[in-house]
Amino acid sequence: MEKQEETEVLQALKNSQVSEELCSQVALGLDTSAALSTIMERTTGDFTIEELISLTAGIAMEYHDADSVIFITIDNELSAAECIFETHRADFSPLCGTGLMYMDEYPALLKVLMRALLMAVEAKGFISAQNILPMLPNGSREYKRMEQIGLESIMGVKYGKNEHQFIAVINLRKYGKEGDILRLLARVVDSEIDRLGQPNMGEGFSFGAGKLAKNEVYVRLLNAFELHTRKGSLTEEDITRNQEIIFLTVLLMKQDEGMIPATMLLHMLWEDPEALSEPERTLKNLSYRVNKKLKQLFPRGDFLEIKKQSYMISRKYKITTDLDRFSYMIRDAEGVTNPKARLERYLEALDDFSGIVLPQQDHQAIKFVTEKYESARRRAQNECLSLMFELGDYTRMAEYIRTLSVLRTMDGELAYWNAMMYIGMGQHQQARELLEENSDYLSETQINAIKCRILAKT
Repeated sequence: MEKQEETEVLQALKNSQVSEELCSQVALGLDTSAALSTIMERTTGDFTIEELISLTAGIAMEYHDADSVIFITIDNELSAAECIFETHRADFSPLCGTGLMYMDEYPALLKVLMRALLMAVEAKGFISAQNILPMLPNGSREYKRMEQIGLESIMGVKYGKNEHQFIAVINLRKYGKEGDILRLLARVVDSEIDRLGQPNMGEGFSFGAGKLAKNEVYVRLLNAFELHTRKGSLTEEDITRNQEIIFLTVLLMKQDEGMIPATMLLHMLWEDPEALSEPERTLKNLSYRVNKKLKQLFPRGDFLEIKKQSYMISRKYKITTDLDRFSYMIRDAEGVTNPKARLERYLEALDDFSGIVLPQQDHQAIKFVTEKYESARRRAQNECLSLMFELGDYTRMAEYIRTLSVLRTMDGELAYWNAMMYIGMGQHQQARELLEENSDYLSETQINAIKCRILAKT
């Protein structure tokens, strides 16, 4: 049954005043049936264990409407954890950093994950954040860290022969007490591990060293379009046509959203798609040209999925963008407890993340991509200013604000930290003048904080 038909069935039941409980049971049955069909469809074939892990993670995230799914190994003896695989919504920051995470570097994150996963397994599935919070000292680093990373609920099952290997589904919106599909997926992975051996993913993702797993795709959008796989690369010069680059970029950035309807893509790619003589045929021809250019990297022609007037990048492939890489580096920086060392990690990440999103492509469709990149960059820059202020490094703070004033337009955070810098330097009159000049940018909370700080210092 297609998704639209399922929606119509459920709506008909609601309209006939059937109880909400029965509607929920029907929805569960339909979604479970769809998930089982997807498992059969997507996991049948000649896959590597890495590809299978990617596929099962995608199925679990879709079924539970979750923010993230991770395959993680936790070693209590070493007090460390290693993320084997992670997939997440485009608007959700990855939970795990790159490589091994040790307890002394990530004490709060690992304590929360360890406790939550063990509790989830003991509870045979789901554990909510409300059950985790009471275990953590109120106001502790672990408590704040869990709130910071947005860990609201977790479902966990063990997989593999190692008792410390888990599949964790993060922030489930559906079927939090139904762990059958996740347990089935774990058994599918276990059977393939028995047949093929443990996943050889210890090297992890390291584009700089040229290492990519068979099903991994690294996409760079800063300064120019680049798509890298183990077999080779495809660049903006190889694709040549701007419309093809935009089409591919939109699908890559929306992979987690599933199939994108043709009508939505048409309105994203053309200002007036109705002006096209045959809109859907035009879109099909565009996808055909893109597929042809991808053929050298994906000879099976399975990178781009086209079904009944909808399109998506196959979830068989794990897409990692330069934005993801930046998010991993920021997550690594957040785990560093020493403020000075944390500041340097932030600055290193920002330096690696410099540039403009697809500067050769002036198109409305990539506006949402540019905004995501700029938002992530601004948050990290603001954290750098906060750390410089905390460290009392006002000279460096002044230099950094001058640099940022060129790179981004004035906003509340920049105006706020500029005023705080003057207060830190003892230049209270300059802080007052700046407050008057930039009051339109500042929130009431920021204005009051600046005024209170000035009063306390004078």
